[in-house]
Amino acid sequence: MIVDWLPERAVANFPIVSGFLTWIVILFWLAKSGWRIQRRYFVEATHTPLGRNGIVWSSALVGAVFFVAGERRPGLPAILAVAMV
Repeated sequence: MIVDWLPERAVANFPIVSGFLTWIVILFWLAKSGWRIQRRYFVEATHTPLGRNGIVWSSALVGAVFFVAGERRPGLPAILAVAMV
């Protein structure tokens, strides 16, 4: 397995690093084109249309909260992806 040949420190910090990279990738996707897809869901939930910045920032804040809450869990990237999208 990969865990056997990686340094112990890298294995211990892997959930944090992969979670942060997931957070960054989803933010870039939302800023580029994903906000149009998310707009439909926000309109259905709140009955008020949000712009591009509102959608990206709200997803970033939700992702940051889940990032802090799930600090060392191995499934952190999956949790962030579901929470932000």
